[in-house]
Parts: sequence; C-alpha cells; structure tokens
Amino acid sequence: MGQSLKSYLESHDLKVFLFESAELFLESSVETGPACLLSDINLEGMNGLELLAISRKKHNHLPTILITGFGDIPMAVEALKNGAFNFLEKPLNLSVLLICINQAIKKSRSDIENTLAYIEAKQLFDTLTNREKEIFDIMIDGLTNKIMAHKLGITVSTVEAHRAKVMSKLKCGSLADVLNIGKILKHPENQRST
Repeated sequence: MGQSLKSYLESHDLKVFLFESAELFLESSVETGPACLLSDINLEGMNGLELLAISRKKHNHLPTILITGFGDIPMAVEALKNGAFNFLEKPLNLSVLLICINQAIKKSRSDIENTLAYIEAKQLFDTLTNREKEIFDIMIDGLTNKIMAHKLGITVSTVEAHRAKVMSKLKCGSLADVLNIGKILKHPENQRST
C-alpha cells in the first residue's frame, strides 16, 4: 500500500518519503516542513497514536493524518483530540486524501511562517529598553501621545521621542506595523518552536 500511495502522490507533484516503521521515521533527519505525516493507526511496534504524540513534540509544524481500516468513532475522537490534523478510514478515497494532504501542507507552511514572524518580532522587541517596552504596550492599546504622557508622567515631546525610537528599533514605518508586531507577539501559538 505504501508504494502505491507513494506513486500516486508523486504523480501529483508531492515529494514522498517512506519509512518501514514509526521508529525509523522518528530516527530520521528528513526535513519536515512544510510537509505532513501520513500514518496508519495500526503499525507494528509503536502505533499511530503513539507516533502522533511523539511527532508533535519533535516536529511542531508537521500535521499528522491518521488512517485506519478498523476505525471507530472513539478512536477518531481520540486522534483529533490528541492533535491529528485528520482521520481517514480505508479504503481511502484518493481524491479526498490528496485534498487533505494539500490542506495539511498549507497549514504546515502557515505555522512555520507564523513561528518565523514571531522569532523576528521577538528579536526586535528584545532590543527595546524597559521604557520603550512600556511605550510599545501603550501604543498597541491605541492611546494618543497626550494620554501616554499623562499616564507615564512625562512630557508629550518625550513620548514622541520614545515612540520614534520604538518605531526605529522595530523597523516600523507606521503605527499599523507596530500593531502588527503586537499582534504577532500576543499569539502564543506562534511561540511553539521558539
């Protein structure tokens, strides 16, 4: 089955790596992103649910699609609750499988991009002084310079100077850019691989 699936997926311009067991996959150093993992639930040795649990820790951005010939609702619920991207029953509908794989790869790509954006934003944010971080937090709350000055007990011109430094250090050309960095930093799912 593995070889026939490999041929089918490669005929749709997907790069496929086959592994004899879950253990061999986990020992491999195959680049995993953007990509997805397709595994049967019923494997010799480690089963698909155990593989899912370990793979999620080792490969954060590798959505897992589990397949089974003996699926039942509780098994599917457990797989999805444990982070499976999808759960498919045999006999596989190859068109549905292909759609599912492409969606999983798209999610993998998005997760990787989000993590990289977080890492870049965090590195820039870490260059700010404590006062500049205060200014940043107030900026993303949308307060005016006058209200900021009153809140911090400093002059409006001092607020303006700090804002200019914040924008420069964060490489932002507008308040919208600052707000975007704030949005990136506040989403914990972007921190998974950092």
